[in-house]
Amino acid sequence: MKQHLLVAVSGIALLAASGPAFAGVVYSSNFSTLTAPGFTVTGAQGNPNSAGVITAPNGLSFIGILTQGADAQLNLTGLAPHSNVTVSYDLYALRSLDGDTGGYGPDAFTFKVDGTTVTNYTFGFPGNTQSYPVAGSPGDAGAVAIDPNAFGYGGYFDGAVTYSFTQQLVDSAAGLTLDFIGNSNQAWNDEGFGINNVVVTTDAISAVPLPGALPMFAAALLGIGSLAARGRRRRATA
Repeated sequence: MKQHLLVAVSGIALLAASGPAFAGVVYSSNFSTLTAPGFTVTGAQGNPNSAGVITAPNGLSFIGILTQGADAQLNLTGLAPHSNVTVSYDLYALRSLDGDTGGYGPDAFTFKVDGTTVTNYTFGFPGNTQSYPVAGSPGDAGAVAIDPNAFGYGGYFDGAVTYSFTQQLVDSAAGLTLDFIGNSNQAWNDEGFGINNVVVTTDAISAVPLPGALPMFAAALLGIGSLAARGRRRRATA
């Protein structure tokens, strides 16, 4: 009897552990399928496809190349009630970006949320200064990877430098518009930006109990009740 009772109680414990459930990821793409669902890309250079995705000579696919004001805009709708949003992405700084340097620069990448600028950093190769991660930083500061061959495009100044960003936003709207804008001032074969591995999560919480939990909970209670009644009958006949 104790063994059966333990099984029934364990069923209730599993129900309790299953809720609340977090919505988690609401968008995720590495653009390897050569599509960019939810994105509208305008002004990208380097012969990207109609979705705004470009495939480098080494086979890597990403949104780009973003330069001279090119914009990759992601529109999300129908978000469950939430209070915070986290946006993470990889930024590729390509070739001869000049950072803060006048004349050929400044070369900046801008991230906007619902039309409001959240970050606007300059990026440059060594010998220049850039504003990422802080003003006056040396070129390539904060990078997580450097490919001198620029994903197969060929060595030219700094190649391809990868930065990893996580932006945490206080937001509760059902819709969200994110803009990733390359504000470098020369054409793509000289400099530009790309984005990849875009992930958006929220802190939305589903209702408790979860779908299907009530029938399981009721069955567990019935099981305990049946076992208890059976125990009382055995004591009565003893």
